[in-house]
Amino acid sequence: MTFRSFVPRAGGLFCAVSVLVQCSEPPEPEETDSGPPKAVTLSPATPPVAAAVDDPTAAVTLRDPRLGPHDQREFAPLADEDRAPFEALTGEFFASTDLDRRLEILDEIEEAYYGDQLLPFVDRILALGQDELSVRAVEMLQGNVSPAILAVLEKALASPSEDVRLAAATAGAHVRDDALVGYYRKIFADPSIDVQMQAIESVDAQSEPRRVQIFRAALQSKLPELQVAAVGIVHLTATRQSVDVLFEALDSPHADVKDEARFALEFLVGEIFSSGGQAREWWGQNRNRFDNDLAPAE
Repeated sequence: MTFRSFVPRAGGLFCAVSVLVQCSEPPEPEETDSGPPKAVTLSPATPPVAAAVDDPTAAVTLRDPRLGPHDQREFAPLADEDRAPFEALTGEFFASTDLDRRLEILDEIEEAYYGDQLLPFVDRILALGQDELSVRAVEMLQGNVSPAILAVLEKALASPSEDVRLAAATAGAHVRDDALVGYYRKIFADPSIDVQMQAIESVDAQSEPRRVQIFRAALQSKLPELQVAAVGIVHLTATRQSVDVLFEALDSPHADVKDEARFALEFLVGEIFSSGGQAREWWGQNRNRFDNDLAPAE
């Protein structure tokens, strides 16, 4: 995946993707069915560059500081000796009325007991309806690769609190399952542009095919600003697979979206198109002129 330098079109809305401009050029990994992804934990001090992992089934992710210190991780069964202290902490959490102590307990559980009992615990916290606790509970799921977290995150998306929904908008970014596309569709129906933007900026942890599906879902948003942001990200990261998103955007009913797609394609392939159909017909005849990163093929 290549990140390109360019001068934004006058009036273009590229502020939502500025975090991507500073990234390096990691290769895009392909997902396989050879087993679960390897959990990779980075310290908060890790700079925003691609995380190096040796496991080919693990994602090589672009670091966004808002996603927290974890690139990816997964639940593990709690050891027998850990279950009693975990249950003691959760019991103290629900018995306490002190917010600071409750937050301390969440920190301790995340650090020492990140096991398969965490998900129902987070679910119970969301049911309390206390915004600060809900945000912190959702943050505990950030980086988790399991699709099992999506049902809980959907409950967070239903919160009247924008802060809770903002946390949920990035918490599923590393899930390794196609169910994630449906989850993003729900986010892209959120009434808040901030929630939608938070989500579209978090998709780079995903494989290219799933990213393309998410970008297509973003083009169905009722907010043109989100559609323009999706086009901007595809512009910066375009490949032979994702360029069709730009063809689709050419047929948008929103002038800003069409203009951004037209500008992106002119920059990427040197042609100006008036419709998605025209672009696809040209691409069918000329795609072999370009490599996977849309550079001229040798």
